[in-house]
Amino acid sequence: MPKRSRFKKTSNESQALKRMRITRKLSQRKAAELIGVPPTTINHTENGRAYIRREYVKKFIDALEYSWSDWNDFLEGHNPEIELRESCKGLIDCLDKSRLDIVFSLLSNFTK
Repeated sequence: MPKRSRFKKTSNESQALKRMRITRKLSQRKAAELIGVPPTTINHTENGRAYIRREYVKKFIDALEYSWSDWNDFLEGHNPEIELRESCKGLIDCLDKSRLDIVFSLLSNFTK
C-alpha cells in the first residue's frame, strides 16, 4: 500500500470495501487481523486516503470469504446478503400461522 495521502477522496471501491466489512459485522481492527494488515490500512482505504490495489482487494475478498461476483455487486451499490434477508422477510410475512410455525422450527435449528 503506498504512503497515505493527507487528502480524503472516497471512491466506489472504498465504499464497497466498507460495506462488505460492515455486512460481516467486523470492526476495522478485526478485519485487519483477518486480512493481515495494520488497522490503519483499513481506515485509510475506507476513507479514501490510500490507493486501492487489486492485490489488496483480493486479500480482502479472500479473508472475508466473499467472491469476485460479490465484489462486483457491492461496487454497483448492491448488498446481496441484505437483499436476500429482505426477500426472506417478505416471504415470511405472507405465511399463515401454521406455515410460520414450521419455518420457525426450521430456522431455530440453525441458531443452536
